[in-house]
Amino acid sequence: MIIELLKIGVNVAFDTIGKLNYLSDAKRIEFIKTAISKVYVHQIFMSMDITRKSMLRKNGGVGYGYLLDDFCPRLLEAGISEKDLETIMCENIERVLV
Repeated sequence: MIIELLKIGVNVAFDTIGKLNYLSDAKRIEFIKTAISKVYVHQIFMSMDITRKSMLRKNGGVGYGYLLDDFCPRLLEAGISEKDLETIMCENIERVLV
């Protein structure tokens, strides 16, 4: 389903990263790798959706730094290039917001 959306030009955001009760981060990484392998890196976004105090690191949650400190290194370890990660984290956001 995600690839079908990407094929027609939709931007796809992988949200709730770190909320493992929704979907494992391993599965999110798999989805992102597949999308990149099919040349859709310019349509991928990532976010976390920290909405509760319980999600703050001081309260036992993953905290605001999880995406950069934990998830992005796992993407690199999974074989996603630094260039593709830069595209997702910087270029795509700049393109949409500017």
